[in-house]
Amino acid sequence: MCYILESSYFKIENLLVEVFVNWILFITNSLDVHADVVQKLLLERGEDVIRLNTDSFSSDRFRLVFNIHQGENSLSFLGKRVNLAEIKSVWYRRPESLQTNISHSGQNEFAQRELKELLFQLYFNLPNSFWVSDYISLEKSRRKYSQLLTAHSCGFFIPKTCITNDPDEAKRFFAECNENMIYKTLHLPIIQPDKSNEKTLGVPTSLVTNNLINQISLITATGGIFQEYVEKDYEIRVTVIGNQIFSARIDSQNDLSSKVDWRDGVFYGKTDVYAHKLPAEVEQRCFDVTKKMGLNFGALDLIKTPDGEYFFLEINPNGQWLWIEELTGQPLVCTMADLLSKPPSK
Repeated sequence: MCYILESSYFKIENLLVEVFVNWILFITNSLDVHADVVQKLLLERGEDVIRLNTDSFSSDRFRLVFNIHQGENSLSFLGKRVNLAEIKSVWYRRPESLQTNISHSGQNEFAQRELKELLFQLYFNLPNSFWVSDYISLEKSRRKYSQLLTAHSCGFFIPKTCITNDPDEAKRFFAECNENMIYKTLHLPIIQPDKSNEKTLGVPTSLVTNNLINQISLITATGGIFQEYVEKDYEIRVTVIGNQIFSARIDSQNDLSSKVDWRDGVFYGKTDVYAHKLPAEVEQRCFDVTKKMGLNFGALDLIKTPDGEYFFLEINPNGQWLWIEELTGQPLVCTMADLLSKPPSK
């Protein structure tokens, strides 16, 4: 298949130089299977892909150069040098912590901070690139409060919500919810092991019982999201990729393991997931939320209530979606590859 390369011009010492904008840049980590499958498809199509794994940035010998006087902003890897103006699209997928080989803890922390700032020069100096999605929009859209306000402004019902580290306020909200309240984490629902022989712990969405509310003083150390529990008929994961939308129904109420948080039920194969068609007006709301937050990708979680209403729970701007293709057959890998290889014009 033939692809037409876009071109642009940049100025070096009063000379106009044509630049072919054909590279696709992945910013992710070395264990990202989503990036693996999309990269494989793009390479099979003959696309030029640069994969920057932030967890091995130093050892992979990536080099960045920003030279103001010479007008050169470039990235070097595997013996190739690419002008940043040549990068047509960027997939900011799942970068991990920067690693170095420095043994001194203080010096290592200093080096990690410096490399992080070096990468920020990259994020903000890609003039021709289409982002999935851009750094500033990603950072803003990760905040649950902003998500809920945006969803409500786009016409979605949202659960009553209180985000706090105040135990007294959490107790008051518990009573307001008629003791029918859930707790969710503000960020990643994971506790990393302290030692190599310890397991990573998950922190699922949980119903707050009277026993838990009596221990609510612990919330002062972390804060948390508290929401009124909304009765469910079923749940829906909506994946927006550019101007394409894919909906998957999750029959979370058919198994005890997934009634409150469907993730364990789906992971262990106890909860059915299959392709689903949303009403047109609900699809439009999903598009509206995603675009209003400045995103070109979004994984939205919805509830369909027994009364037929659609409630918005959250949007993950870098959510996992390969499992949806595996369970439903929906072509998400191909759609992501299409978006990156043929991005819409600005």
